[in-house]
Amino acid sequence: MSVESCLLYGIGISIFSTGIYMILNDNRDKKDYICIFSIILMVSIIILYITKENSSLVHINKGSIGNINNTPPF
Repeated sequence: MSVESCLLYGIGISIFSTGIYMILNDNRDKKDYICIFSIILMVSIIILYITKENSSLVHINKGSIGNINNTPPF
């Protein structure tokens, strides 16, 4: 996942979340919606950027572990 895709996913998440918030709370200003959109955008981009490469870093080759002593200590 590249930085551009993190931005696109973040914008999509922000639009979707703010849209749901607008439907549920109809009595707010436009200024409040912009603030909520920007907070959700920043948090989602940060979380997506931090977790973008973790799946490739946690690769374990089970064949290289070898035999493990499974006998109980008593």
